[in-house]
Amino acid sequence: MKKLILAASLVLSVSAYATSNKSFGMSDFERSLMGENKSDASIDSSKVEASSSSDFEQSLMGQSSSEMEPVYRAREDLLDAIRNKDTATVSLKVAQLEGMQTHSIIPLHDTEKLCFYKDLKMYRALLKMLVHHYKSAYEFDKTVNAQRAENDGLMVYTKDYLEKHKISNHDYQDIESNVNRSDLSEAEKSELKLLMNLHFAYKDDSDNASVRNYAKDFVDNFPDHPDASWVKKSILDPLNRMDVSDLYYTDRAEKKESVIENKLYTGGFGLNLYLSPGLGFGFGNYYREDLVKPESYPINFELYLQIRRVSVSFEMINSGHEGLINFGFSFGFVAYDSRYLKVRPYLGFSGSMFNGTVVNPYYFPKDSDYGLSPNESFEHWDMGSAITIGANVDFKFGTAYLFLSNSKLVSFSIVGKIGLSYLDLSDGEPLVRGSGLDAFFAIGLGVYFW
Repeated sequence: MKKLILAASLVLSVSAYATSNKSFGMSDFERSLMGENKSDASIDSSKVEASSSSDFEQSLMGQSSSEMEPVYRAREDLLDAIRNKDTATVSLKVAQLEGMQTHSIIPLHDTEKLCFYKDLKMYRALLKMLVHHYKSAYEFDKTVNAQRAENDGLMVYTKDYLEKHKISNHDYQDIESNVNRSDLSEAEKSELKLLMNLHFAYKDDSDNASVRNYAKDFVDNFPDHPDASWVKKSILDPLNRMDVSDLYYTDRAEKKESVIENKLYTGGFGLNLYLSPGLGFGFGNYYREDLVKPESYPINFELYLQIRRVSVSFEMINSGHEGLINFGFSFGFVAYDSRYLKVRPYLGFSGSMFNGTVVNPYYFPKDSDYGLSPNESFEHWDMGSAITIGANVDFKFGTAYLFLSNSKLVSFSIVGKIGLSYLDLSDGEPLVRGSGLDAFFAIGLGVYFW
């Protein structure tokens, strides 16, 4: 009986000693995490100490010390380097911790990297981290059951940083100004600004538009960048599909060439303005220089309607000789039409009009009671007639959709008109005289709606 009582007393004594020295067997690192060092405790560490009797202590006690203790020591060294703004040591410790990562252990969180990279303005490392983060965003199987380093000084630093620097557009705009002044290349700056703002995508239309613009700028300006295809496929295209109007314009732009191809030879309405007076050959001295000084009209034009390959025009074209205008109708046929060139031969019938200033008074033989005084402006609408065989050539330097349409087009062209006319000016005697062949050429600008 005495032996039994002695044994029970011994057990109770050992238990009481063990209870009073509960932390004896723990390392200095673990005791610092639990906040037992009273002299070094801060407001943040006291929060950790308050919870150390529950979740934190259980998580530490449940993990293998051989695996997690090196992780926490490296994280502690990393935190010291961050506080000292020692970016070289930060890079070394990040590489060391990343080397410790396995399928069962996550020693460093991307959120933690995001905070201290921004804090230390380590933008190139931040870009590398963000690219890896978003490219591997769907690799859940690698980390779903992994143990994560947490509840230490680095976690407290991260929490404090996030509380002081709320994730907002304004915060990122401040960072962008620093990025623009950094030593990153233009491609790196463009991609980093995109990925920093990607957090705001799919929240509202304005944020979607902002992120889409960042992505478009990167893809357009750096098409040969290794990440350009990934940004286009994974970021830009999905955002484009979110915007119905943008999707409409994108689809319209992609189909533009096929729309143009399908509308060739289909018809439309055109206006051509020609420079005056043009060039004419073969019908010189057609007027009496002693009686009148010819003056050309400043603008010559052609209005035409095309129905499939056939065209009908009303034109007022200088014959290539100063003061002599042909106005009438012509009928044409589109012999060739392409993306940039259209050739339209035609046959024209027109009357001839003369404009000038009287030098010496004279009388018309057919109307002797009608005379003109010197320096009097003179315009004669019935000088004769002209029959013309020629061709219109349009060099279409620009073709676009007409307003918001996805099927109607407008083309802007440099237009040329070349032809051969038979002029009969016998009705204009004595101002103009005779008849004959006149070769002419005119050049101008045209617009065509089709």
